[in-house]
Amino acid sequence: MSSDQSCNESLLLLFDVHLRTEGYAQKNSRVYIAQARRFLEYLAKHNIAVADTELTDVSRYLRNERQRYRRNHGHLPKSGYIAWEAHRLVVYTR
Repeated sequence: MSSDQSCNESLLLLFDVHLRTEGYAQKNSRVYIAQARRFLEYLAKHNIAVADTELTDVSRYLRNERQRYRRNHGHLPKSGYIAWEAHRLVVYTR
């Protein structure tokens, strides 16, 4: 496991603890963690450090995810479906 992957897994673990502390149901936490992991993978693929993430990075990620969702499901996701997890992770890491 690379250093970036190790850092991401540590961050996801802390994010999971945060969600549980905030009272999120385990089912919801799993979804949020999976989406947060996809966001971290996106950042790594584009050589963007979490601490350096800007609004434009989040916007590009969300556009990518909506396109992926549409390809897989034939329609766009419900409003906010994808945005919430990325937003929570970025806010948490600040």
